[in-house]
Amino acid sequence: KRSPEIARQTVDRPLIIAGLPRTGTTHLHNLLSRIQGLRYLPLWQTLHPAPPPPGGRDRRRQVTAFSMAATHYILPLLM
Repeated sequence: KRSPEIARQTVDRPLIIAGLPRTGTTHLHNLLSRIQGLRYLPLWQTLHPAPPPPGGRDRRRQVTAFSMAATHYILPLLM
């Protein structure tokens, strides 16, 4: 509701990666993100896809970095 312009954007030819855990989907995503001309979806944008409210600071990257650091602190062997 805050950003109705999102619904008006078109996506010409999306490439969707789907698979079970431990099957190489993350590796494929990382490889495709290196190709010039392709736009990949970074983690911070996956977790927080809508832009901040008008006039607000965009803290989506910082919030994601903090969340990842906290996860690594709590579960150091996860990765």
